[in-house]
Amino acid sequence: MAYNISAPTSEATLQAFNQPLSEPLEAALDPEQEEPDAPWDARRQLRLYKTRANSAGLAWKGPWRTVPTAFAPDKYRLLDEKPFTASSDPLELLTEPGLIKTSFCGNSYYGEKKTKRGWTAVTIKKRLLQPLGWHPPEQAALQEEAALMAVQQALQLTPLPHHITHYLDSFRHTDPTYGLDCMYFVTKFEEGADLDVHFRELHQAWQSPGDAMNIVHAAKQCFKQMLQGLKVLHDCGWGHMNLKPSKVQVRVNTDGTYHCTIVDLAASMGEKHPYTGLHNTCHASPQLMEGLGLGVLRNIDYKPHDIWGMGCLLLQMLINGNPFQPSTWSKPPPFPVTPLAMQTWFCEEMRLMHSKWATSFIDGHAMPEYAASLANLILDMQQHKVVARLLRGLLHPDSACRYTVDQALNDDFLYGI
Repeated sequence: MAYNISAPTSEATLQAFNQPLSEPLEAALDPEQEEPDAPWDARRQLRLYKTRANSAGLAWKGPWRTVPTAFAPDKYRLLDEKPFTASSDPLELLTEPGLIKTSFCGNSYYGEKKTKRGWTAVTIKKRLLQPLGWHPPEQAALQEEAALMAVQQALQLTPLPHHITHYLDSFRHTDPTYGLDCMYFVTKFEEGADLDVHFRELHQAWQSPGDAMNIVHAAKQCFKQMLQGLKVLHDCGWGHMNLKPSKVQVRVNTDGTYHCTIVDLAASMGEKHPYTGLHNTCHASPQLMEGLGLGVLRNIDYKPHDIWGMGCLLLQMLINGNPFQPSTWSKPPPFPVTPLAMQTWFCEEMRLMHSKWATSFIDGHAMPEYAASLANLILDMQQHKVVARLLRGLLHPDSACRYTVDQALNDDFLYGI
């Protein structure tokens, strides 16, 4: 079963799935290409994918499980199957087979690259280069490409294992179906689950002190590896700017150890490249929220911003939640909904949360949203103090006083890891 990467996705795709098939089309289907044991809805979606690919003029006579890419048909192909992945976004489970991630910047698909030894798994990301609101997609795509290339050069000198996305290729190509300019990024496929999905499962299985120790040990391994990946990026002169659970893939090896990889540099900014992102994320630093609210983004320092994101991720691993996700909003979202109105409303709400955190920080108290959860997880007072000190360093309200990557890597929390 194959699909066309150029075809519409998300809501348009779901609507297409609900469209009835014509009787002539039903009669023309080859039953041998269907799996008889598959649910009716799955077989119906298969037929829709075939029809859509044919209507797009995709000249492909091979098996429907694979289809060559339009930008490099002799080198890459798309697959409708993928190894196990677990996403925190339920919409990604309802759209096209082979779709790995959906985001404001573009969709990522599971594919394969042809090598001398056969085919190897890759991720193929598609970014539209047409303007969307005030978001400058072409500039952002070029910055993503530059960041990926810089990281790839650094990884050639970095000992294995690597903990940041591995760039392979990029193409600029016009979508054959709609005539839109797109940028395609090919990276190594990272198998695993989103960070929050994996740790949610660990917390749900928590029944004994031993389970609690396993959560803390897993958090230490993942945190150290994420820092190592972030250090490569920072040493290249780039910042990620959008660290959150869906940007970290977690894989559990057969020996029980972890492998974490930071992925998706779509929002990256560099020392000579301004921030171009537009992200409603509760993992954003106070400085970014303030800058978005004031419309001043060029002077943001990406290093302390990324460290704030790392602090949110560490806390999320430990307490199974983000303390900067408001349980209730101070006021309802704006109507009618526009990108500018939503961004303004979200920045105002996040600034309230950050102000509350700054007050708690100055008073020397933890936010009640996570203090009790952290105390229940880590019973040893000495270890609790170590974790609390690290979190205060990562989540310092003043960006100038926040930890660096090296300080975090050398913290006592990671001793023996």
